[in-house]
Amino acid sequence: MSTDENRGRAGIPMLPLKNVVVFPRTLVTLMVGRSRSIRALEDALTRDRRLVVATQRTINVDDPVAEDIYEIGTLVEINQVQRQPDGNLQVGVEGLRRVRIDRYTETDPFFCVQVTDLAEKAGHGPAVESLMRHMVDLFTRYAGINTKVPSDAVETVRAVRHPGYLADLLAAHVVPDPHERQAVLAELDQIDRLERVGAALSNELDVLELDQRIRNKVRQSIDRNQREFYLREQLKAIHDELSGESGNEIAELREKLEARGLPEEVLGRMQKELTRLERMPAMSPEAAVARTYIDWILAMPWSTRTEDCNDIGVAEQVLDEDHFGLDKIKERILEYLACASSPWRRRKPCRAQTWPASSRGAGC
Repeated sequence: MSTDENRGRAGIPMLPLKNVVVFPRTLVTLMVGRSRSIRALEDALTRDRRLVVATQRTINVDDPVAEDIYEIGTLVEINQVQRQPDGNLQVGVEGLRRVRIDRYTETDPFFCVQVTDLAEKAGHGPAVESLMRHMVDLFTRYAGINTKVPSDAVETVRAVRHPGYLADLLAAHVVPDPHERQAVLAELDQIDRLERVGAALSNELDVLELDQRIRNKVRQSIDRNQREFYLREQLKAIHDELSGESGNEIAELREKLEARGLPEEVLGRMQKELTRLERMPAMSPEAAVARTYIDWILAMPWSTRTEDCNDIGVAEQVLDEDHFGLDKIKERILEYLACASSPWRRRKPCRAQTWPASSRGAGC
């Protein structure tokens, strides 16, 4: 018990904290609302404005006992106190040094403790300087991504020349878990402490960079979709203006394709072709070819069925009216129809065959 803060009487007032760890040489604002904590604060204000703060092992305990509080804490000095409308106290404190709680001298009406100052193991040399520069670079990248970091934090970190102070300062910014912060507070070897904080900082930076990449991808996807929607609406308006009273020709073709009852594979191919046609200039030769292709697909009887007509006389009349000449081909077609309409075809398939000129006839 080398500290002169144990002041002769019962000890130093102690303030248990739920989820906050105060590091030496850092400024922290605390909200004090528990009656026992307010009494400890008032007792410190009547003396030298100093008290011990230590973190609870479990934040859910509202009325902690000695076993609920970590034994490594921080001696702090009270800078300012403001009473809030709800009766709580807003207290600004500055961490002075690490202490170990040796024993509790009072627990009612507030905690008083006897403490021992903890000496740190210093680190020096080129390796320490290199590690500190690496930590500063990591924090600079971290602050550039995390908008919650104060604007002057980077300059403050750059000005630090003490490895232990650098570790404490970075831990206050980048270590989110209170139990991990407590482990940093309890580490007396400055190099080990700096390495522990460096690992936490590197992990937080990886998480932030991954989150930023995901956000950028989402933003780019949204921007791309909005751009495509805007251009598509513009193109639709242009088509409407060009087509005049006849309406949007592309939209009409798309409706016809969907209503035609096309096979799924053919419909998908036609939709791609229609999208391609939509992007072509109206007077382009390729647009004329694509439009002809789509019209031809629409003209095909995909789902239309008719009754077969096997009347040889009608077939011969139609062939003569639609085609001039081609007598041999017409003869072959009529032979096939005659074979197809023959009752014998029910028992055996028939087909049109090529016969020598001397014995040409209907082969079934």
